[in-house]
Amino acid sequence: MILAVIVLLQVATIQQVTAQPLLIFITADGNVEGTSAIQRNGNVYTFTSNLEEASIVIEADNIVLDGAGFAVKGGGDSIGIVAYDKNAVIIRNVTVENFQTGILLGHYRGPDAFLWYDPNPNRPTNCTINNCHVSNNTNGISITGGIECRIIGNQVTNNEKGITFYGSGNVFRNNQMKNNTINFVDMNYEKSDVDASNTINGKPIYYLVNQQNKTVPADASMVRLEGCSNMTVPNLDIKYTYKAISLFNSSNCKVYGNTLTDNEIGISLRNSSNNAIIGNELLNNSNDAIEQYDSENTTIANNLIRANGGGIDSSGYTARGSVNAVISSNQIIANGVGIQAGKDCTIIGNYIEGNGQHGIYFWDISNSRVYKNNITYNGGCGLSFRIGRNASITGNDISKNNVGVGMGDLMGTPSECAITENNFAQNTNLAIRIDRDMKDSHIYLNNFIDNNNGSVQVSIKGKFVWKGDEGYNENSTVFPQYAPTYNAWDNGSVGNFWSDNNSTADGAAYKIADRNIDYHPLLTPIEFCALELPSTEVPQ
Repeated sequence: MILAVIVLLQVATIQQVTAQPLLIFITADGNVEGTSAIQRNGNVYTFTSNLEEASIVIEADNIVLDGAGFAVKGGGDSIGIVAYDKNAVIIRNVTVENFQTGILLGHYRGPDAFLWYDPNPNRPTNCTINNCHVSNNTNGISITGGIECRIIGNQVTNNEKGITFYGSGNVFRNNQMKNNTINFVDMNYEKSDVDASNTINGKPIYYLVNQQNKTVPADASMVRLEGCSNMTVPNLDIKYTYKAISLFNSSNCKVYGNTLTDNEIGISLRNSSNNAIIGNELLNNSNDAIEQYDSENTTIANNLIRANGGGIDSSGYTARGSVNAVISSNQIIANGVGIQAGKDCTIIGNYIEGNGQHGIYFWDISNSRVYKNNITYNGGCGLSFRIGRNASITGNDISKNNVGVGMGDLMGTPSECAITENNFAQNTNLAIRIDRDMKDSHIYLNNFIDNNNGSVQVSIKGKFVWKGDEGYNENSTVFPQYAPTYNAWDNGSVGNFWSDNNSTADGAAYKIADRNIDYHPLLTPIEFCALELPSTEVPQ
C-alpha cells in the first residue's frame, strides 16, 4: 500500500495539483479500503455507483474488477486504476475519465530507478483490460513490461496518448481508438499480437509478421512489418500514431507515395536492410520524419520532409550505426536537424533548407560522400561532423547558415577529408570552423564569399599542446595553448577564392592560420550552379 501511495502522490506532485484523489485499495489480502461503492463477491469486485475524484489501487493477484458500466473520474492528475506487477488481474466494464493515466498495468523498478539493472523480477503478467471506456486522459491505457496480457474490446478516445505498451506476448483485439493525439504507442522490439480488428479512427492497424511479396492494404491506419521481405507499402494516408510505418528485421521492401502527418515518427527502420523509402510526404511529425537504427543499404529518395521534429536520423543506436545509406533528391525543410547520418553514407542532390539546428550532422563521417546539395539557412552548421576520415564534401552550396561547416570538437579528431568545389557564401558566422585536431585534409577550389560579415571566414583552434610538443610557442603567455595541425588549402597549383583577400598579385599566399596557408588563392570565384528544387514524385 505504501508503494502505491508514493507513486500516486508523485504523479500528483508532477502535475502540480493541490487536491489529492480519494485512494481506494483492494489490498493483498482481498479487502476493499476507502469506499463502500465496490462490493466483493469472492474474487470479483463490482462497482455499485460512480466514483468521483478517486483512484483505485489493486494490490491483489487473481481478481476481477468489474465496473458494471459505472465510472471512475479524476481531476486531471494521478492514475485512475493501477496494478503494479500483478498476476491475472482483470479490469472490465468501467469508464475511466480525466486522469494523467487512465488504466496502468505498471512495473516498479524499486526506489532507485537509476540502477543499471532492474532489481525487481516481477512484471504485470496474464492480466486483462476488457470492454473499458477510457477517455480525456493524458495517457489512456498504459502497460509497462506486460507479459501475455490481453487488451480487448476497449474504446479509447480523446486522450493525448491512447494505448501505450511494451513487453512480450501481449494480445490486442477489437480496440477502437479515436481522436487521440497519438493513438497507439508500441514501444516493443519484440513480437506483439496485434491484428486488424484494432482500429484508429475507424481504419485498421496492420501488423504483418514473416510475410513476403505482398502489398499492404490501402485502408491502413498504421503498419508494422516484422521479419518480412519484398513487401510494398504504397499510397497510405496515416495520422495520429506513434510510428506510422515501421520495419523490423525486414528487407527488400519499398515504402512509397505515402502521406504521413501529425504522427510521432513517420517511418522507422530497425535491424533492416536493402529497403527503399521513395516519394513520400512526411509533414509535422513531432519527432523524426524518418529514423533508421542498425540498418544498412537503405535508399531514401525524392521525399518531402518538412516541419518535423527531426528530418532523417540515420545515425543508429550502436557504434556500428546505420551504414551505406543513400539519401538523395529529398526536400528537407524546416525540421530540427535536417539529416543525422552514419558512416559510409552518400548524401547527394538534396535541398536542405531552414532547419532549426544543423543541416547535416555526422558523428562519424568516415568514407561518406556529401555531393551537390543545397544546404542553406540552417540554424546551426550547414554540415557538422565530429570524427572520421576519407570523407568527400564536393559541389555543395553551403550558404547563409549560422556556420557553414563545423569539424571536430573536444573529443573529435577528423582527418584526411576532401572539401572541394563548394560555395561558402554569407554564412552568419564562419564559413569553416575547425575545432581541435582536424588534420591532413585537402580544401581547395571553394568560394569563400562574405562570411562572418566580411571578417575572418575560417577559424582553426587546433589541438592542445604541452611544452615540447610540435607547435608549442615558447614566447606565448597564453595557456592552455592550441596549435593548428596541417591541412592543405590548395592542390599545388590552385587554391580557393577569398572575398577578403586584399592581394591582387598572382602567387601571393593567403594565410588562414599557422601551417594552414593557401599558397595559390584564386583571384576570381569558381563558377557555381545552385541545385534546383528536386522532385518529390515517385520515380517510374
